Amino acid sequence: MDAILRICRRLVGKVAVVTGASSKMGEAIARKFVEHGAKVILADVNFRSCDNIARHLNSNNKAEATQMAQGSGFKDSMAVNVESVIASIKHAGEAMRGNGRGGSILCTGSTMGLLGDLVPSAYTISKAAAIGVVRAAAAELGSEGVRVNAISPHIAAASFDKRVLQQIFPRATSQQLNDMICSNYSMTAKPVSLEDVANAAVYLASDDSKGVNGHNLVLNGDNKFSIF
Repeated sequence: MDAILRICRRLVGKVAVVTGASSKMGEAIARKFVEHGAKVILADVNFRSCDNIARHLNSNNKAEATQMAQGSGFKDSMAVNVESVIASIKHAGEAMRGNGRGGSILCTGSTMGLLGDLVPSAYTISKAAAIGVVRAAAAELGSEGVRVNAISPHIAAASFDKRVLQQIFPRATSQQLNDMICSNYSMTAKPVSLEDVANAAVYLASDDSKGVNGHNLVLNGDNKFSIF
């Protein structure tokens, strides 16, 4: 029975820190991690929302607040994003490399960092840089049992709310934003869902992916065509 339980719940005995946990994607990943038996620490600048999510998870989980620069514009926030990826990997790597058990670090990328022509250049550059940081960190930490991988979903309606899209497309009207969310603004007939992203995160965080390091896992739905 224990063996069956571990097969069904792939993260039993593991501790995960989910940053950006109050976002739709962060919450989906946190919930999926809990379903698979992990103890999850939720971290987000929006502590109240993060704490509410934690209350709906089991009692072994807790929320923690993190500090981020406030009031920066979209282009500035893209630079902060790359810096935060580097800092997060550095701190997580330091903690994991000394524990004798290693660990897995996951970063959120985007196909926009590979395609380069669908969104403003600041966003594309930040995501491309994040993928590069992941590969560099994987090479540095791999020998000490710490894996670093990225998940790059294509634009999915569920992962972008109006607030985020408004930052990317500041001149768009409310109706245009709705059209972007509801249209086939995707490379596939079946858009990538938050469930798809969360399942990919479970795989990369589990021992099932112990041979995967420095990889950018692209989620492009039913693979209608490849971006490579």
